[in-house]
Amino acid sequence: MHNLVCSRQFSKNILAAIVVGSLLSIARDALSQISRDASNPKSSACYLAGRLGIASRTTKLTNAPVRDKDGNKIGKVQDLFLDLNSGGVLCVLMNAGGAEAPVVVPAKTFHSADASGATLDVQTPGMSVAPHCSANADADALLKLLPDAGVFFGQKNCATAQFNAAQCCKASEIIGRCVKNPANAQLGKVVELIADVPTGRVLFAVISFAGGGTDLYAVPPTALRLTPDRSSLVLNAEKASVASLAQSDGFFWANLKEVNAAINVYRAFGQQADFDVACDPDPAHEQVRAKVESVSSANPVPPKADSQIQNEILMAAMRDDVNNAVALQKVKIGCINGHVTLTGRVRNEKFRSKLTAIVASVVGSANFTDQLEVK
Repeated sequence: MHNLVCSRQFSKNILAAIVVGSLLSIARDALSQISRDASNPKSSACYLAGRLGIASRTTKLTNAPVRDKDGNKIGKVQDLFLDLNSGGVLCVLMNAGGAEAPVVVPAKTFHSADASGATLDVQTPGMSVAPHCSANADADALLKLLPDAGVFFGQKNCATAQFNAAQCCKASEIIGRCVKNPANAQLGKVVELIADVPTGRVLFAVISFAGGGTDLYAVPPTALRLTPDRSSLVLNAEKASVASLAQSDGFFWANLKEVNAAINVYRAFGQQADFDVACDPDPAHEQVRAKVESVSSANPVPPKADSQIQNEILMAAMRDDVNNAVALQKVKIGCINGHVTLTGRVRNEKFRSKLTAIVASVVGSANFTDQLEVK
């Protein structure tokens, strides 16, 4: 009898694996079809939306170690070079071996890039022969170096004729800049940029309305313009409208990783996000999505294991801020049948709100209980 029960259970497991495997295969084919032409923003919207959760704060990328495809450390991130007109990350300026002149590395050369480190998608020869720039290189100088850097790192389409140097700058030049509207009303100060380096995109500029790191709101990078003297940024928005968008709670950073909230940031400033799947009218893509949805409905994916949910929460917290690891040492993330319970102590209400927002983004607000105490 015991062997019969085990045999039946084994058969169920095999059947579940086949169903899940089939669903994942269809989903992979669907995503592949949707994102096949990466140069077409309509066809890549679904793929780009899926990358929101792994975008990084540029201030946390600074000094992150850079490794080649084989895992060898070859330098560290010094800065990013951006184009505000397109919202693109054109290249990473990498400090190689302590040299004063940083190496110019096209953004799409990277396989990954976050606070823990960046990895190139290629094997590289010695950095001593790579295109370098001076430590104080301006936009014109960097644009001239990009085609050579593209050749060195095997990246095509590094032509720079379409870029306007007046709206190209380093990320470090943007952080701390005051933001004004055309009427010269103060709208705050830039405190962060959110970028997805491997796809060469800046997703958001984060502005503190109060100027001191509080009352935050996000804007599409393409909504900003550098003034001719490069001393400040211009945002075409009314002060009252911006004030209504500013948030001072812990939900802000987590919301930027949620697709609908991120799309609304762009719509608030009259722009369409390249990850706005709802604006993809291609009938072929609609058929693919319908196919995935029909298969999902007929063969629902088994619920996640409790341990998997706990791991996803921890990973989400680390993506938000690697320093969360220290604070989480005093927090217990319990999970029973998909319902999460948070217990323990946190340092303040701000961190409590941030943590509960992260948990809600993983399991939904109806599937967790907050029993945290503020010490």
